[in-house]
Amino acid sequence: MIPSNQPLSHPQALQWTPHADPLLWFEVRYFIFSTKNSENRIFKVDASRLEKVSLVVRNVVAQHGLGTEVQPVHLHQVDEQEKKVLLRWLIRSDIDPPSFDRQALVMLLNASTALEVEGARAFGLQGLDNMNPPLSPAMRLDLACDYRVVEWVRIAVEALINSPISDLDGLDIDLMGWDAFAIIVKAREVLLRERAVIALSLVPQQVEHTCKDSKRCNEKRQVWWWQAVGNDFFIQQSP
Repeated sequence: MIPSNQPLSHPQALQWTPHADPLLWFEVRYFIFSTKNSENRIFKVDASRLEKVSLVVRNVVAQHGLGTEVQPVHLHQVDEQEKKVLLRWLIRSDIDPPSFDRQALVMLLNASTALEVEGARAFGLQGLDNMNPPLSPAMRLDLACDYRVVEWVRIAVEALINSPISDLDGLDIDLMGWDAFAIIVKAREVLLRERAVIALSLVPQQVEHTCKDSKRCNEKRQVWWWQAVGNDFFIQQSP
């Protein structure tokens, strides 16, 4: 704040708002920027709010200034729709967190990751993690790889390995990519083979000790094997 009787000298991106006290002014700094594919449109937001939450914006302002209407700063990391979702979160996050659908949450995740807005990123991840219906394993794996969500990788891979290949449709394969799909198929084959080897090699010792008749012994083995091993093996649970 500076006394109002002093001359004002400020760049185009700087404006002044009167304070309740007529002798004081509040400095309002605006960040003027364009986005990817914004069709020559520029946007003007409170710089202090963006700088507070975004490391990338702080660095951009330090290197290139706040921007002007003639020469706005270009934020190439996000497009116009992602910018709108991020600003909606920023405006409402402290009072009434917004409700986003899956598409908006993915846009928020992209914008917050690109601009390093940790609060918005956490909000987006939590929203996607609690979707109803839940994210498909293929989409979860795709998002985990795109946005470095390490804790989602194991969840998605285990779900894919333990699900029938016939459950995957063309969209799932497109999301994973053929390389990841091939790895999943190979992993399933290895696990199924190992399950079969373990299942067939198990010998019920308690049956051997109590069995006196060959036929009854085989019958007991079959009953024991199905109860202890076979059910889990054929419903694709971990051995």
